[in-house]
Amino acid sequence: MIFQKLYKIAITLSLLLLFSIVFSRALLTSFTHDEAFTFLNYVAFSFEDIINYQFVTANNHLLNSLLTKISYHLIGQSEIALRLPNVLSFLFFLIVFYKWIFSSTNNFSIILFSFVLMFLNPYEFEFFSLSRGYGLSFLFLFLSLKHLYSSHNPNQLKDNYLFFLWLILMVSSNFATLIVFFPIVFIY
Repeated sequence: MIFQKLYKIAITLSLLLLFSIVFSRALLTSFTHDEAFTFLNYVAFSFEDIINYQFVTANNHLLNSLLTKISYHLIGQSEIALRLPNVLSFLFFLIVFYKWIFSSTNNFSIILFSFVLMFLNPYEFEFFSLSRGYGLSFLFLFLSLKHLYSSHNPNQLKDNYLFFLWLILMVSSNFATLIVFFPIVFIY
């Protein structure tokens, strides 16, 4: 029992450390060309223009562009304001992971392996600390797979709906994830 509480505390502190890394990177990293392009070419557009692709490029990660525009209008023009949707999605990702892993198992080895597999990837810090659609799409992929895992129970019809909702949000965050979307839907 004490060992279980200790590794819960250790995982919680590790997740807080990971969030502080992503948040620090979002604060301190210079704006990239792609982020500046999104800001200059999409945040200035109306919501309707963003959704209708008035300016067509692969750089328009639809959901990210919309959330960046909202964040810009609520908070203002700064790197952290424009990156806030992805940073907050990482926080949400950490919370969902924590709840899901501890509700799924009490085996420390599985929890540790899941933690290492999920979070010790340097690209993940990059994805969630920049104003791009990759972090959002990663969050939505994880959420969809979580609900797919839960949907095997016939009484869980809402998990089936949530599975597809998260997949749709994943694709709207980054159209490159259609490569993942079609096989998952086909297999489902």
